Amino acid sequence: ADAVNLAVFSPDGAWIATASGDATACLWTADHGQRVTAFIGHEQAVNCVAFSPSGHSVVTASSDSTARIWSVESGHCERVLDGQTQGLRHAAYSPSGDVITTVSNDGFVQIWSSTRANRLLRSLHVRSKPVHAAVLSPDSATILVASASETLDLYSLTSGERVLTLTGHMDWVRGAAFSRDGAFVASAAHDGAARIWRSTDGACLQTLSGHTDWVGDAAFSSDGSLLATASYDGTARVWDVDTGDCRHVLVGNTDWARAAACSLIGAAVDHACA
Repeated sequence: ADAVNLAVFSPDGAWIATASGDATACLWTADHGQRVTAFIGHEQAVNCVAFSPSGHSVVTASSDSTARIWSVESGHCERVLDGQTQGLRHAAYSPSGDVITTVSNDGFVQIWSSTRANRLLRSLHVRSKPVHAAVLSPDSATILVASASETLDLYSLTSGERVLTLTGHMDWVRGAAFSRDGAFVASAAHDGAARIWRSTDGACLQTLSGHTDWVGDAAFSSDGSLLATASYDGTARVWDVDTGDCRHVLVGNTDWARAAACSLIGAAVDHACA
């Protein structure tokens, strides 16, 4: 069977979307795990899927160098975002839902209008490629980029200029996230650690050590008090943001824990760890 590359909850928790190596994304009921829709149209593996904040649409990113926007209700493809020269690794909506970011192996981050047909707002060429992730701040003023380097870069969405570099990891950074209030940034890296940073000045507040292999992704709980990390060591961990203490180790994955585990934990962590 082809690998499932990502699994994410819808904003209301009713649905799970998966991205797979067989060039499809699927929509499932969260309570019974029943597949209700297959999003078919990509020509190569789907590497990422993300819900819009409203939950009415999903965006997919594929190795075929395109992203697609799909209607959750009908399953139809509403728009194709193309223009990058190599496979896409990641796609995400802004917190407001009016902007989509896509990143690819060619070292570019592209920022699109989610409402205007094929409207490219800005293209950023970052220092290192491939780009692993690009995440907009809650106010959509800045964009956080993780690429093939030991640093995270923060860019102004208005000017496209790099405004801050977060330095401290010893190997490639694979994943990044903002807290909901935008005050903190989390990073996940090949050095086996996650870090928590202050977004205003780039100060490293916590280094979270305990995983025994690459850390692939990280997600804050909704109140910002907890951070979930997913690692290629087959575990996920839940950390206290203030103290850096590990609250829980979640074991049981039969394969490497990918961003799928972190996305699911990030949605459920408030309930599971209350």
